[in-house]
Formats: sequence, structure tokens, C-alpha cells
Amino acid sequence: LVSLHIDDLPYFAKLYATDRSDVGIIAAESVCRSVCMLSEKEDFYCYKEIDNLDTASSNNQVAFYLSKGASAVLLSANSAPEKHQECALTVANHLSVYFGPAWPFLPGLYQSGLSKGDKIISLMIHLVSVELSVQMTKLRGLYFSQATDAKDESTTKVKRRSFVCVSDCVSLFDSTIHFLVGIDEETSSKLDPKFHWYEVDIEILMHLRHGMIVIAETIVDFLFLVSMEIQSGSESQIIDSDLSHMIDQCINSVDNWLSEDPGAKVDEMRVQFEKCKSQLSGHRTKRRL
Repeated sequence: LVSLHIDDLPYFAKLYATDRSDVGIIAAESVCRSVCMLSEKEDFYCYKEIDNLDTASSNNQVAFYLSKGASAVLLSANSAPEKHQECALTVANHLSVYFGPAWPFLPGLYQSGLSKGDKIISLMIHLVSVELSVQMTKLRGLYFSQATDAKDESTTKVKRRSFVCVSDCVSLFDSTIHFLVGIDEETSSKLDPKFHWYEVDIEILMHLRHGMIVIAETIVDFLFLVSMEIQSGSESQIIDSDLSHMIDQCINSVDNWLSEDPGAKVDEMRVQFEKCKSQLSGHRTKRRL
């Protein structure tokens, strides 16, 4: 992957929006990497509606084309290849982090009557829950199965790919919480009201909450398994820096979510999560020393 000049970003973002082959994926990953690197000096955030794509700023064009590409995959349900779904989550994560909550609602993304931004949000959370379950199941096998050769090159590649996908999924989980309840007043006042996620249809909000519960349950189940392995005394054999980082990210995310959702079903999960967190706290402290 190469780092792109800021003036080249719209071209490659448009390539992702129109090309459903591996070329489109490479273009998307290059744009995301470049946006991340350029973000220290460039504000990519979208606050207002794009009136005319042809005369819009290059940043708004990038947001539009990345959103169009990711939304096309999300709308394709399960028919898109797995690597395209993983790329769509990576793109959605970068859009959420660097372009803000506007990206599912940019005008012109969809044909008339085909879809709305609230549906895209719902589909994204569904894909996050599915991919998180798939990737964490893979990691369980890679770390806890005695038949797995941890030093095998193919195993290392699968781990790396799974960690990237899990990180994107957990980050999107965090962003969804932030966009629903946590945007600061200064940023919120600059946003076009139609970009506020908490104003989507009530049915979509219910789907979102259910999806968030499923995601949190998947994370807590994984943390429980890791804590049981640590208790069994096999920590030195299975815990490495990548898994440790993922544990920290997962704990922080679930902590954040639990502080925002007081539901009864959530309270049941909270008990198991606090036990896991307590059992993992020694591991986290020791790693930081």
C-alpha cells in the first residue's frame, strides 16, 4: 500500500466506489491509510450537506465516494465476498473516526427510494456483530487449540487479519456509542441536524440496541474464555502483545457501553463482565510494568 497525496484521494476513493474487484479494495485501503497519516494536519470532518459533488471540496468528495463504496457492500447483505465485507468495515471505521457521523447520510449516495442512512447504520452494526463473532472464533482456535502452530507463517497472517478486523469492529462499536449519546455540544452544534444518529427512526434505534447487546455479549464471551485460560495457568503460552492490546480495547469498549445502557439484560451481562475484568486486571497490570 502507498501513501497518497491529498489531491489524489478523490480519484482513488471514486475507484473504490465504482470497482468491486480487488483493485477497489487496494484503492480503499490506500485512501484510508493516507487519511490517517494526513489527519494530523488536515480536518476531514463533514459538518454540512454537500450541495454539488463536482464543486465540493476534495475532502467531501472522498467522504462521498468512500461512503458510496462501503454502503454498496452493506446493502448487498451476505452476497459480497468476505474480504469485501472486511474492507467495508475498515472504510466505515475510518469514515466514522475521521469524517464523523455524516457519512451514511450524504446526499446522492442512494438511488431514489432505495435506502436511507439509518438503514446503513443498522446494516453496519449487523455486519459488525457477525464479523466480530467470526473473527473471535478464529482467534479462539488459533490461541487455545493445541493443534495450532503459533509460529506458522499462515497462522500469523490469519491472526493479523483477524486482529485488524476485530479492531475495526470494536472501534465502530465505540463510534456508534459516541454518535448516539456522546458527541460534545460544540461539535454537535456544527453538524447538520440530519446527521444526528439519535434522530433516526425508533425501529432502527431498537435494532441498533439489540445489535449493540449482541456485540457486547460476543466480546464478554471472548473475555470470559481468555480469563479462564489465564486462571488455568497457561497465560504465558497464549498471551502475546497483540492479544493483550485487543483485551484492553475490548474491556474499555464494554466499560463505556455499560455506562450508557442500564437495561435489565445488560445488568445480567455486567455481572459476568466485572468478573472477567477482575480476573484479567492482574494480567493487564503485569503487562504494563
